[in-house]
Amino acid sequence: IIDDSVNVIQENLKRFAGIFNGNNLAIRGLKIDSNKDYQGLFGFQAGNVENLIIKNSYIKGNSSVGAIAGLNTGVIFNCKVINTEVVGDSKVGGLVGNSSTGSKILTCDVEGIKALVKGSEYVGGAVGYTNNNVVLENLTNNSKVEAEKFVGGISGISFYGTTLMSSKNNGRIIGSENVGGLIGYSQAQIEKSYVSDISVVEGNINVGGLVGLNHSAGDLSNSYNKGKVIGNKDIIGGLVGTNNSNISNCYNTGRVDARKTSGLRVGGICGQNMSDSFITSVYNIGDVLYNESAEGIVGIDYGTTSNAYYLDSIHALAPAHKHFPIILDLIVCTPPWHNQLSYKLNYLYHPYYSFVSCQFST
Repeated sequence: IIDDSVNVIQENLKRFAGIFNGNNLAIRGLKIDSNKDYQGLFGFQAGNVENLIIKNSYIKGNSSVGAIAGLNTGVIFNCKVINTEVVGDSKVGGLVGNSSTGSKILTCDVEGIKALVKGSEYVGGAVGYTNNNVVLENLTNNSKVEAEKFVGGISGISFYGTTLMSSKNNGRIIGSENVGGLIGYSQAQIEKSYVSDISVVEGNINVGGLVGLNHSAGDLSNSYNKGKVIGNKDIIGGLVGTNNSNISNCYNTGRVDARKTSGLRVGGICGQNMSDSFITSVYNIGDVLYNESAEGIVGIDYGTTSNAYYLDSIHALAPAHKHFPIILDLIVCTPPWHNQLSYKLNYLYHPYYSFVSCQFST
């Protein structure tokens, strides 16, 4: 993947560099129907935009398209985009198309039953594309997001030191390749973020409840998925499709439905874990439905996985619930819902299951 950064000087972009305070009032019926790049209320936003609502609007452009800004290098705070359709080809986001160069998007929502973000590649519910020390914090997406590749509930693709914190996706995310409930392709630091149980993430290759492809420098921690993950070809995971970096202190409770796949890389946590990659302190209690093959944690593991455990609800072309717990490598890790622990027997309690018991390794 090549970072396609914007050269502002070379492209001679005009920018807004002031302070725009919307005072929590709404702009309604905004319509932009263009085939040009950098489309939004602000084409190039380098200042501060805050307390703004855009409602019942339609924004269309080519590349770098967002309801609030096509390109953001400043700060966007406490804004909402409601029942708005944002459409483009590349770098398309419900709030911002392209956010870069130390920019911040904070405490913003994309919502409404008619909310739609749609494009070809680099498409996200909040932002399509991020790079170069971008902070995304306390963002919520409720929109439907559709793209061919690099598509996510919050960001389509995130490069270079992007930080995503305390954010959530409730929307339906649909794509073909690199599809994630939070980020499609990630080199970001993701913390304390989640996908809810009303979300559905669906794609063909590299599909994950949180991240489609967690690439080098990407770090996923203290986050979880409760939504349904549907995979139609290969490399499907409850949290991540392909992990090429680090996953820690995360869990999945959502169903992973890979019954249409012909591949072998299907897992309750991760489809495939690459060499020099690490998964630690994770658990899966979601059903895993498969055609060819699947595993409770990692479909195919070339890296290192430790302190990982799952309930055995893995089914070949059948949705029956067995729920016999299997615990892997619990020497230093105990289930977060445990209420009694002895040396040989672990008593588990979870609100969705009755008391069960299981042996674990020592």
